[in-house]
Amino acid sequence: SFTAVQLEGTSHRIGKDTSGWPAILLKGTLDQTGARIRLEHLDVQHSVRCRVTSGQNTEENLYTVIRCTEADDELAQYFLHTVEPVLKLLGSTPTFKEISSAISHLVELFRALTQPPIKSVIGLWAELFVIQNSKNTLALLQAWHATPEEKYDFSSGSQRIEVKSTSRRERVHHFSLEQLTPPSGCRVVVASLFVERNGGGISLREIIEEMRKDLTTEPDLQERLDRVVALTLGNALRQGYAARFDRELAQESLSFFDSVEIPKIQEPLPLNITDVHFKSNLSQCPPLTHEILARDGGIFAFLIR
Repeated sequence: SFTAVQLEGTSHRIGKDTSGWPAILLKGTLDQTGARIRLEHLDVQHSVRCRVTSGQNTEENLYTVIRCTEADDELAQYFLHTVEPVLKLLGSTPTFKEISSAISHLVELFRALTQPPIKSVIGLWAELFVIQNSKNTLALLQAWHATPEEKYDFSSGSQRIEVKSTSRRERVHHFSLEQLTPPSGCRVVVASLFVERNGGGISLREIIEEMRKDLTTEPDLQERLDRVVALTLGNALRQGYAARFDRELAQESLSFFDSVEIPKIQEPLPLNITDVHFKSNLSQCPPLTHEILARDGGIFAFLIR
């Protein structure tokens, strides 16, 4: 049985089971059949007859039940945050196909939480800071990479943005030769900033929560944000959420550079040499002015508030 409240404007419910685990009860059309899904922190069952108590009222009905099988408050809160945009996209009476699609999204997120991280928390914090600090957070989120393995952090048309962060106060960054050799007709801007841990700074969790407030009417972008964060941090998500960094230093140090101005290894490369990576010092590179970025338009123009 469950103690749950009905979500406004829908037949779905949110609450807890008898073990105290947070749960979502989805009420869809009658063809809710499918195999049970059990992951480390997630359990999904279809066509479950549930006894639901809300205040003084108790009723029975068939639901698809999605449970976070974890007593940890941090993960339970994460579960509730990630299901919020899913519920908005589902609507009041979703079909089984729509419910299955929503479940696939949640399964991808929770599977990612069992994998090793792909990028450091510093790198992710820097990317989210650039998005939040921009003139148009929605446009930057739409241009953000779908997976952290992509060559560039942001892509839109012929424009690319690569975010480089360092905890040392010198603009020395790692690059791949491919990043500084874009396809013909494409232009790459490098966003460089200093990111230092600071116990009194802003945490990754707080930045994400601030961004969610701006995305209340954009559930698809909320889903994108949750997905990329989960894929990036993997099983380090809980520690990553708590990490705090100096926002003022990041703001003061944020500069933008045209990739053609950045020192790199010259081509052609010797025969059989591939996958070239190197460090480059940007201290002597001329930064792009606000006027140049504004003139270039597109996502480049949104980089400056």
